[in-house]
Amino acid sequence: MQHDRTTRPTVRLLHELNDGWCNPFQPRAISDGRWEDAQPLSHLDHPILTKCRTALTDHTTSNKIISCSQDLRLIEVRSSQWRAGVWTADDGTRWTLAAGLAKGGHEDREDFYEALKRQCSTPEGRQALLPTELDWDLLKRETAARVLSEWELSVQDEVRQLLQEASHAGTARTSIPHPLPPSKRDEQSTKREPLATVELSITIEDGIEDICLSFIEQSQPGSRLAHRLEYRLLTCIAPPEQGWDKSFDIYSAMEEEGHCSRQISILEKAKSQGYLVTSVPGRVAHVTHRRHIADASVEGKAVRALCDIFFVPRTDPDAQSASAATGSSPSGEHHPGVTPRTRVPPSTPDIQPAASITSTLDMHRQRCHRITPRTHFREQGLAPEDLLSAPTARCRVAAALPDPSWIVLSAA
Repeated sequence: MQHDRTTRPTVRLLHELNDGWCNPFQPRAISDGRWEDAQPLSHLDHPILTKCRTALTDHTTSNKIISCSQDLRLIEVRSSQWRAGVWTADDGTRWTLAAGLAKGGHEDREDFYEALKRQCSTPEGRQALLPTELDWDLLKRETAARVLSEWELSVQDEVRQLLQEASHAGTARTSIPHPLPPSKRDEQSTKREPLATVELSITIEDGIEDICLSFIEQSQPGSRLAHRLEYRLLTCIAPPEQGWDKSFDIYSAMEEEGHCSRQISILEKAKSQGYLVTSVPGRVAHVTHRRHIADASVEGKAVRALCDIFFVPRTDPDAQSASAATGSSPSGEHHPGVTPRTRVPPSTPDIQPAASITSTLDMHRQRCHRITPRTHFREQGLAPEDLLSAPTARCRVAAALPDPSWIVLSAA
């Protein structure tokens, strides 16, 4: 991987650069060592760092060397009263090693050139200006993040083409390349190794688009990169997180007719503006075992709800209103952006608990186990929201019962 050659400051310089910041949050993050909040370091909002980034490019031919920098041969950069010295590493990466204000006609002790002259007077002082192990580590992280971002953008565009082909032909298949080029030991190969081969099928019936994404081959199944690919593919095809079902290596979702056309338009806009689309979190409250929620929330693991849905608890269920928690309005109309399988139809009455908590939950489990998987709803001539609305309402009743010691209402 080739590092970005955009001029970047060293950690040492950032800790010394106390004045002139345009964004007050960046120096706070630097002071606290929260580098993930300050990266990329090459694009920090400071006048002299911005000047170093824009003034020095691969096409720059004439550069003035600061004489007092000796063998470091620092390139001089000026921005109003600010001055900086830029060093070029052997791999072409540019580093801003020193920066400060020009004061007192270069005779003031705090003048940039006077301070740099004292620093470079000894080999130890010059060595202290160079990038440290932390500097190179932060650069490697940014390079990896850039490569992954570029790869995800290419995957997103591949999904756009996949959706277009599947919308016309019904089925489309493509291979997703690995984000890294071939290894050096395989010098004869010029193509990147496929990370996965996927097939997308779209069928339309009764105003519903049945979407099925199958992973045909995977070179690194179960890896973090494979999970990232799965997330990017599913998000680009259908953003609602709770709208997908999984069976082995097959993902399925049901959306209203016209969804794929709208999603293609969204992906085309994202391509023109260069951003990644994001998933839509669940807006449904579920009932699940109390003792599993804390660990699942911290570790990002899924838990199983009484309605047989797996979800990751991430939000406060108390913040959800009754209509938002069920995905419907009081009149039973479906809210845009909420998956239809959580809707309670207007014909469903408010259920009052007529039995103990144990018998109510047992009855709910029996009803959940009798539910047909929603991917087979249309084969039986049934609407998915009609089958799933009663168990969802039962979840609401169970959560409202007095002191259910082992259940709690949680939101995805």
